[in-house]
Amino acid sequence: MKRFSSLFCLTALTAAVLTGCGTKPVETSASLPDWVMAPMVDGGIASTSCVRDTGNFSLDRAQATASARASLTKEIGIKVQAMDKEYQRSSTGGGQNETGSTFESVSRQVANEYIVGSRPAKVDFVNINGQRNLCVMVAMQPEATKGLFDSIMRQSKRKLSPQNEEILYEEFRAAKAQQELIEATR
Repeated sequence: MKRFSSLFCLTALTAAVLTGCGTKPVETSASLPDWVMAPMVDGGIASTSCVRDTGNFSLDRAQATASARASLTKEIGIKVQAMDKEYQRSSTGGGQNETGSTFESVSRQVANEYIVGSRPAKVDFVNINGQRNLCVMVAMQPEATKGLFDSIMRQSKRKLSPQNEEILYEEFRAAKAQQELIEATR
């Protein structure tokens, strides 16, 4: 009996020591700031990218900004794909056959012009999995987003009624396109 209680105490002590010396919990995405997890700008388009802190703030910021802009370009491409789908759905319903480029075919060139004008909207250090990272959120403000849309429309040479153009603009900005982006990056 004494031997059993000694073994029990030793096991309990070992468990207590191991529990106390456990590693610190890994940071989950729930503990990351919203602007990192789901970047948003009211009426505009935003994207965030993080790089591991190297101690060279200028270099880290430039790298994170470039990566966020590349992500923003990808997001615009996905939004334009959604716009193309919406346009095809609405134009085939009336039996009309319209001419002009797809929005997607002109979007890359136009998007690159507008991405250059995107600016870091938020820059901060964020702890990710125990590592210090510099995160940068770049954003296109509503005016630039509307300008991008108008430029894509102009260069595609599509003729739409103001109502249909407004529907496409809303599709361009829609959360549905944001969801497609999330699914495409998985």
